[in-house]
Amino acid sequence: MEATLTRHLARMTWTQVAAALARRPVVLIPLGALEPHGPHMPMGLDFLLAEHMAEAAAEQTDSLIAPTLPHGYGVSSADFPGAVTLRAETLIALVEDTLRSLARHGLTHFLLVDNHRSNNPYVEVAARRIRAETGVLVGSFFPWGTIINLAPPLYDNFASVVGHGGEPETSVALHLYPDWVDMAQARPDRFAPFHGQTMRSAGEPALGKAAAHIWITGDPTIAEPGRGRTLVDSAIQELVRVIEAFHRLPAGMRS
Repeated sequence: MEATLTRHLARMTWTQVAAALARRPVVLIPLGALEPHGPHMPMGLDFLLAEHMAEAAAEQTDSLIAPTLPHGYGVSSADFPGAVTLRAETLIALVEDTLRSLARHGLTHFLLVDNHRSNNPYVEVAARRIRAETGVLVGSFFPWGTIINLAPPLYDNFASVVGHGGEPETSVALHLYPDWVDMAQARPDRFAPFHGQTMRSAGEPALGKAAAHIWITGDPTIAEPGRGRTLVDSAIQELVRVIEAFHRLPAGMRS
């Protein structure tokens, strides 16, 4: 436990941080959102998972963890009770100022563990600005996207259950936060058809050869905590590999 605690910038003294700078560590910055994940899961699931994975990966890579940025860009779910969305300009400024402040102290490698898809374009704007201004390296890792890439072999028909608030989110939540999941409230989406639109799967409209997606719920009722553990553990190892490769890149590199 002590090793984990001393990797969090917020739990270190400034003199401990100064000593850590000599190692030129990668700094992990968890991001997420406060938004609904179906009626059965905690609204903070995005940033909670990002933080969990950052902590586990930092243990294995001698990285530091900046305080989690819990709010993101989420206008599509802003009307749900409890949801918080930042304006695009606010999110850009928050990420940009965080990176600029940390870069000022000589840190050179920043990996955003960004677990909310809608953050991506605004996080990229901030990262590119700081890259051009300071020459530091800024990367991004998407936990949910990685878990979705790992998931299909663990399901009989992954396309029929994947979706926001469905799978594999619910299995992950059952593994990490079982006390905050109410499976009595879990319901499968009626995805065929979806408001008159024929669907190829829980998330894919049948529109010829078009690669399109509609973010609907999928089926959370088949979730299993053991599957969630397998996916989270595998995704952490993917993050570890990304951190190790990222750390090898020389600071100040422009192309």
